[in-house]
Amino acid sequence: MNILDMLGTISTAATFAQAGDVDTALHIMSQGKSEKKIVVAYESAEKEREAIRAAIPLAERLNSSLLFARIVHLPAGSALKKNLIEGSQSSFKQAFHEEVEKINIPAETMNVKHIVTSDEFYSAVNGICRELKELQFAILQPNSIKSSQLHIGVPFYFLSQA
Repeated sequence: MNILDMLGTISTAATFAQAGDVDTALHIMSQGKSEKKIVVAYESAEKEREAIRAAIPLAERLNSSLLFARIVHLPAGSALKKNLIEGSQSSFKQAFHEEVEKINIPAETMNVKHIVTSDEFYSAVNGICRELKELQFAILQPNSIKSSQLHIGVPFYFLSQA
């Protein structure tokens, strides 16, 4: 897409957005682009559902795929155990399907992946974001907010700590 085509697309989308038709504006902006990704990183299994509830409507509206990353901080020299990974995956699948049912979005239509990794939260997020192509933004739910440790090059926001 050349610069004039891009400006025309942006102008058209802005016109729809100003008229209150945000969905059409988002659709216009997403045409001809590869699928964007949203990273949803969280530390606490107890906050998993909150992360899912925050991410699903955004991904649906922006036509983005989701990568959920459960980040487990382990003591030095420790490794992720198979039962922790399998338990986390199982818990996520159940929570995801239950939350999707509540808002009447067919789970099959969404491109969702879930990973479990071990590292310090911000190091893991930086690494994940550095590796992904077409990353749109990140939703983060750490146990403590330290935005100065993020170096991800995309917009991000923190879910509340309440």
